[in-house]
Amino acid sequence: LPELLIGVTKDRYRCGKDIISKFEPVLFILDDGFQHHRLHRDLDLVVLDGASPFGGDFQLKREDKSALKFADAIVLNDTACAGNIEPTLR
Repeated sequence: LPELLIGVTKDRYRCGKDIISKFEPVLFILDDGFQHHRLHRDLDLVVLDGASPFGGDFQLKREDKSALKFADAIVLNDTACAGNIEPTLR
């Protein structure tokens, strides 16, 4: 994808500003951007492992799982293993 820009930095806000000033992006996708509140967002999407969404060492970087209520959508990968996960998410 020649049009794809990748920014790698701890300061997601500054990186986004730099990209906007040099290019005209129409979309930003951030990995682990849920806790970066300074960033404008149109959609907060959280991806969880459907086989073990809260198992093992699950943690959000700065919040506990109650912060998931602020997500616009939660996507489960490996959903064949997920079973009835809705009560767990609530």
